[in-house]
Amino acid sequence: MKNSVIGPGVHVEEKVLIEDSVIWAYTRISTLAEIRGAIIGKSCHIGRNVSIGEETVLGDKTSLPDYSRV
Repeated sequence: MKNSVIGPGVHVEEKVLIEDSVIWAYTRISTLAEIRGAIIGKSCHIGRNVSIGEETVLGDKTSLPDYSRV
């Protein structure tokens, strides 16, 4: 994790990359996810091996299935 803010109750699994991002409370980030320059809302689920790119904003309770690219 680099230059990022992580809210309370966030669960981050193994081998996750988070850079220059804000992750709001109670979000779950699965193994091998990459999040760069994004804002992730409350209570989201980021699936396994998901890639989220620069300037992406996900609203509260968004769910991204495994292997998604945003």
